Parts: sequence; C-alpha cells; structure tokens
Amino acid sequence: MGTMSSTKKDDMLTTCLDAARTSILSIGSGDGSQQKAIVEQGHNKILTTFYENSKNEVLRKYPHAASILNFLEQKSYRLPLYGMDATQLHSYNIGKFDIILFTFPHTGVPNNQKHSIRSNQELLRNFLQSAQHVLTPNGQVQVTLKKGEFYEKWNISSLLEENGTLNYKGSHDLDKSMFPGYVHRLTKGSIGSMKQVVDKQGAQVHVFSDVMTIGKTKSVVVNSNKHTVIVAPPVGMPMTDVEIQAQIMSVLGQRLQDVLEIRRSFDDPKPDTRQLNRILYSMKEQGFVQQHGPKPGGTNKKPRWSRC
Repeated sequence: MGTMSSTKKDDMLTTCLDAARTSILSIGSGDGSQQKAIVEQGHNKILTTFYENSKNEVLRKYPHAASILNFLEQKSYRLPLYGMDATQLHSYNIGKFDIILFTFPHTGVPNNQKHSIRSNQELLRNFLQSAQHVLTPNGQVQVTLKKGEFYEKWNISSLLEENGTLNYKGSHDLDKSMFPGYVHRLTKGSIGSMKQVVDKQGAQVHVFSDVMTIGKTKSVVVNSNKHTVIVAPPVGMPMTDVEIQAQIMSVLGQRLQDVLEIRRSFDDPKPDTRQLNRILYSMKEQGFVQQHGPKPGGTNKKPRWSRC
C-alpha cells in the first residue's frame, strides 16, 4: 500500500473540526437574518446580540423577524442577547471569540447631517477599543460598510487607538451569496414601504486582527496611524495572568493537555503549576476552557484541558 505525505493543513477533517470550534460574536445584528444564514450552513457556535433592549423591541422594528429569532434561540449554541452596547463589550461577561462581526454599523444619525460622519467614527473607534478585550489571540474583527464616498470619509483604518492590540489588515468585497436569505435592514427599522437597504455599489468587509504574538517572542505590536512598532518585554520578565491566559488559549488545540504539558510550552521563567491551575480553573468558570479526566491507563491523575 502506498503512503501519502501530508501536513495538518491538508487534512480536511482537521480543517473541518477547527472551523466547527471557531466562535463568532455578532454585534448589532439587525433582524438576525445574516446570523440565521450562518447557522443554517452548519455553524451554530455564534452568539447573536442586539442593541435593542428586548426581543419585543427588535420585533417592533422588524415585525417579520419572529421566525428568525425563534430559529436562533433553538439552533444557536447560546441564546441571543439584547441590550448589548457595541462600545462596552468588555463590561459584559460573555467570554472571548475568534471572530467578531459588526455588519453595517450606523448610529442612526442621517447621512445628510454634518455630524453623521463624526458620530459613526466615534462609534467604531469605541467599538474597536472594546472589542480587543473579547477577542481571542489571533482572532479577527470584521466590520462591513457600504461602498461609496460617504463611507470612505469614515476612514475606518485610522480609528485604532495607539495603545490598542488590533491591526488593520485590509478589506475585501462582501459576498452576499455566502449568506442565503440575508437582507440589509435599516438601522431604524422598516419605514413605510422601505423595508431594506439597497446596496447599489456593494459593500466592503474591513478586517482587523489581534496583533499580540504569543509564544517564544512574546512581543506586542503597538499600532499608530503611520508606523507599527514591535516592543519586546525584557528577557526573564514573569508573565502576567492575562499573558498566561492568552498562551493557554493558543496552545490548547485538538489534543487534550494536562497542566504539565501546558507548562512546557512556556519560555523560562515558566509559571509554576499552582499558578497555572488557578488560572485554568478561573478560565473554566468563565467558559474559555473545558476540564476532562486524566489520560486513561496512566499513572498521571492530573485533569486534561481543551478550549471550549
């Protein structure tokens, strides 16, 4: 029998399982039709959130959305949340996510008013500042905007805070065929006969990524409007709990690992096992990791861990 040399990235099953574990947070979800399309295509690990304070408030704006919301309640791994402020994500106990979506954000200030651009820039600036705190290492934030001169004036790539951990990666066209049944609705809801937004020029997805490199370099990329500077902490400097949590998330993959295996992934000075155990159990309570039994048949009775 012949053999085939292959890398992990060529393993379709591995790719499929990795994708299934990817967690998505959707902000300002309109009538929920984009999120429903995502779930219908087999990805239910999505938390759909709405700015409106209740399900009834969403239905007042989008009367047709009852079946969509009921679908999301039944099929998503978490119930939709209401009353979620996009600029205060760090203040909610919602965990961390691999992808954060904000599709067609708008403050509702009419585009013909002078302060419309400024108000939307402020919304996105504060959203990005908050989103970095609920994004997993190597995660992505995707903000979708309509094309056109008005939206170009928002200058979204310039809105990152200099002390933040996000980096603007670029943009690509939105492919609506990826979301069967998705309709771009008005921020203020249905107005008379106008039930949806017509995107004549199309839309662009702007991608931001987490730029903290976890592992051997432990360097942090500090972003400014003109320059990207890599700042490495001093050699031998102990890691903070936050840095340890980030590395734990980066090393936990398909294979279950106990605390000693996790500890071996750290550079010196390594955190001690008591500190790692304390952090692991804290992460378990927050819903970031899962605890499993020890390896069968072995003498090592330490629990093993995986990402949720």
